[in-house]
Amino acid sequence: MNGYDTSYRSQNYDISKNAKNKRTRIPTSCLLCRKRKIKCDRKRPHCSGCLANNTSQLCKYEIKPWSKEYFDANNKEPWQQEIEELRLKVKSLEKTLEQQQLELEIRSETSLPSSVTSSNQNDYKKAQNEGDMTILDLAEKFDFLVVKDLRLRYFGPTSSVALIRNDKYAASIYSKYFKEQNKKFKEITTKHGGVGTQKYDNGAESGECSYRPSFAGNFPELPSLEIINLLLHRFFEFCYPLFPFIDEMDFMADVRVILTEENKINLSLHQESTFAILLIMLRYSYLTLSFQKDLIQLPEARFDLAQKIAISEVNIPPSYVEYAKHLIISPNSLGKMTLRTIQAALFLRVYKKQCPEDDDIGTDNEILLGILIQMARFHGFHRGTVELDKELVSSSDIQLWKKIWTQLLYLDAMQSFANGTPLLVSDDEFNSQGSYDSFNFQIQDILITRQLTLTHTAAKLTRSIVRITSQMHRSFKRSDLDELIVEINDLLFNKMRTFDQLCNSDSHLIDENVTDRAHEFMLRIDMYFKSYALYYILF
Repeated sequence: MNGYDTSYRSQNYDISKNAKNKRTRIPTSCLLCRKRKIKCDRKRPHCSGCLANNTSQLCKYEIKPWSKEYFDANNKEPWQQEIEELRLKVKSLEKTLEQQQLELEIRSETSLPSSVTSSNQNDYKKAQNEGDMTILDLAEKFDFLVVKDLRLRYFGPTSSVALIRNDKYAASIYSKYFKEQNKKFKEITTKHGGVGTQKYDNGAESGECSYRPSFAGNFPELPSLEIINLLLHRFFEFCYPLFPFIDEMDFMADVRVILTEENKINLSLHQESTFAILLIMLRYSYLTLSFQKDLIQLPEARFDLAQKIAISEVNIPPSYVEYAKHLIISPNSLGKMTLRTIQAALFLRVYKKQCPEDDDIGTDNEILLGILIQMARFHGFHRGTVELDKELVSSSDIQLWKKIWTQLLYLDAMQSFANGTPLLVSDDEFNSQGSYDSFNFQIQDILITRQLTLTHTAAKLTRSIVRITSQMHRSFKRSDLDELIVEINDLLFNKMRTFDQLCNSDSHLIDENVTDRAHEFMLRIDMYFKSYALYYILF
């Protein structure tokens, strides 16, 4: 028995000894030095030989099977290691947040009065947690028009005026002021019969204009009152579809105040914007006249106007528009931000777009559009779905505001597309207008209504293009642009007239609808260019 045990132990000893002697040896030199058969100093992470030969990326050492590194490499996937690292980071961030939360609680407890008990603090925290789930409708209490300093202004939810109107203590203090403002505003509006800029420009100074810009010496010499009236009549009869954002009766009432029968200008501070519009109208009407009777057969009344202007040798040069531009951007005009100021600036911007003179396509027009959009926000033009205060603004003026905002949306989209810059009007402001049918314009002229519909559709498509293509650091689907191309083609070939239909007319481009066709012609060219740009991006 003992002999058997002795022999068995010696046999096991020999087996384990042989197994130990036959253990796989792991080389300590790097793989590259061993392959080159050169001496390796076995430094980590890279040996000196590999560093000297610029082959450190190939310097690797074999992992020992009994090391933890070998165990992790053979039993764990890379994504598992990343998960563990992320878990460690999450734990460290949670600890940091807990410490900050404790500090905030300590500060809030020390700031509360000593009379506040712990139960009240718990109720306060409970109310905060319950309030997080409450749905707030800011438009119900914070979206309104206010008469401030005898001027009609819009103030949003974050403005100090909105907070004052909704705070019961502040509202009681300022209630007398707002009542007096509304009363005076209504009295002045009633006094002027609801006509002219006096409705929304009551706080302007009266009397002769004491301020004149440095270019006052270049004041344009106006034609006779008869020629002015003829040109204004032609503008509202012929050019108005291109500028459908001004009321003829209100404007003519203001012009009669400025121009006297003695052909003198009675210009006060609050009428500079009206005079600027007058200058642009005269220039635009003058450009639409043809003095060559043999080339184009004009109707008799229109040729009489051209003949009178030719006989009187009246010239309406581009300096009219330049003087109007200086009046519009003067500190006095921009400081008031009235409805007439917005109309004057929009007249100038549209004129520069349709009649560029002397390289007018510059940064000043882009800055002017930014100022226009901000001024429109101050007046609340961007509120499409909010019921306006009918006591302060008439329904006709509301329609006028919507037409102005539609034109600004189109100009913003066109400018952003042309420059590749972000949109000035946010999606919320654009979508607040809803579909064009919801505008419910009370306009007798069907052509202007159709024109505004096409303008709104073109602005919507262009905004979609800008939103997709402006994602410089994010990729987008090719199908997104394909869908936009389909929508643009639908607008061009199904909702708009062709170039042949717009140009070929029995009356040789001179008929009652020529201005409408000219506007659609320009819009069609613009959308064709955008379609070509999308094809260029895709192919």
